Amino acid sequence: MAHYRFLHQAVGDDPQAVAKQTLSSTCMLMYRSFRRNGVYQELDAYCDDLAQVYVQALHAFYAQG
Repeated sequence: MAHYRFLHQAVGDDPQAVAKQTLSSTCMLMYRSFRRNGVYQELDAYCDDLAQVYVQALHAFYAQG
């Protein structure tokens, strides 16, 4: 969030600029190489945690403006 806050402040109220941040798509994070780390034994648990992280990230960006 620190990088986004910096960018958002740098852009300020300039009507010709918009601060943006990209997130990896959930499809990218579903590759087996990302899931094969010994932490998640079941795909459902991984998906639940991934969804929770996305919700938290979106709320954090919304709170920043």
